[in-house]
Amino acid sequence: MTDEQESSTGVADTLTRSAEMVGTALGTATRVASNTMDAAGTAAAGVADTAQAAGTSVASAAGAVVASAAKPRRAVRRAVKRVAKRATRAVKVAARKAKKVVGRKTAAKKTAPRKAASARKAAPAPKAAGTAVSVQDNSFSPATIKVAKGDTVTFTNEGAIDHTVTATSGAKFDSGSLAPGATFKFTAEKAGTVSYVCTFHPGMQGTIEVN
Repeated sequence: MTDEQESSTGVADTLTRSAEMVGTALGTATRVASNTMDAAGTAAAGVADTAQAAGTSVASAAGAVVASAAKPRRAVRRAVKRVAKRATRAVKVAARKAKKVVGRKTAAKKTAPRKAASARKAAPAPKAAGTAVSVQDNSFSPATIKVAKGDTVTFTNEGAIDHTVTATSGAKFDSGSLAPGATFKFTAEKAGTVSYVCTFHPGMQGTIEVN
């Protein structure tokens, strides 16, 4: 074997070891991509496949270098360039795909809070709870009710004659004369006990407990 052939063989051996190291690094990158982006599903799989293809390209080019070891140095140099081009191209493709996946995940994270905030703004304000009291010809039903501040109580005359709903303590309101079927509303503005009567029939009494 000539000196030139021996030199080519040495270069080929060095490139082979380098190719093995690159292949190992790409394998590690593939596992990292799969572990960190498994939520991205198909896209992560594409990155892993591309990285694996890069390893295959490097190994193939390294084989070409070994095969050209017995050839002049010019052939070895060409093989070296092919190794570098294949590895660089494959790794760039993998990097672009990974960047796209990470970009989509980052955009989704940034958009989620804005969507949640918009949903909260769009949601209508809760309406105050309502409670109904039936005004009958001899009583209020129910005679005692419990409500929270801000709640509205609706009184409906379901009797056959007129009645009133008039506060005697805890609040100030007076429905005036309610004909059969008429309604009157009272909104509780502060905590406490509100007592009321029908002024036409003082025996009709009711209580509102506001919490």
